[in-house]
Amino acid sequence: MSRRTLARWSHSLRRALGSRPRTAPAAVPQSASSYVPPADRPAEWAADAAGLHAAGRPLPEIAAALCVDQGTAARLVRSGQLALADERLQELLGDRAAAWLDHQVSRRVDADRLDPDTALAAIAHAVLADDALVLAAPGQTWTLRPDRATASGLPKSVTITARSSDPPRVSLRYDDGRQEDDVDPSLLTQYYWLAAWDREDQEVP
Repeated sequence: MSRRTLARWSHSLRRALGSRPRTAPAAVPQSASSYVPPADRPAEWAADAAGLHAAGRPLPEIAAALCVDQGTAARLVRSGQLALADERLQELLGDRAAAWLDHQVSRRVDADRLDPDTALAAIAHAVLADDALVLAAPGQTWTLRPDRATASGLPKSVTITARSSDPPRVSLRYDDGRQEDDVDPSLLTQYYWLAAWDREDQEVP
């Protein structure tokens, strides 16, 4: 589902933008070595837009930086986030990534009455944000975020040993061997990032 959606959006962007003149932002002059072939521009612009969005730039600034209107900038951000999320899942899950993503999208469509594209965008955002409410699963190792390294009493890494869904709770094994149950996964989102996902002996999803 993710690859079909990405392909569809890429095609739409090529159709919408391919015939429009586009110049590089004045603040980022391009040299001959940075030339991007026309066929690669939708993906390149999408990656740029997603990077600017991740850096906290508002949509009007993203649109101005990329020399597009705000509607196009929003589509580029969305497409870029999907591509980055796909890469992240591939790093974590390898050939199991597509099955996990399809399951999550289907679940959101059924449970939240979302259309598939909106559900896919929501899951992509959660992946990039290391949102444990969506991602947390047994076999994962979460590592303390660099900006939280000075927080007192927090272990440098934790491993999820179990998860329950109603309400969402996880059981953790700390790096010193201690075990804690009934932990709100939102605490993982706040202090940790997902470093590894061992699914060798687990079914997907």
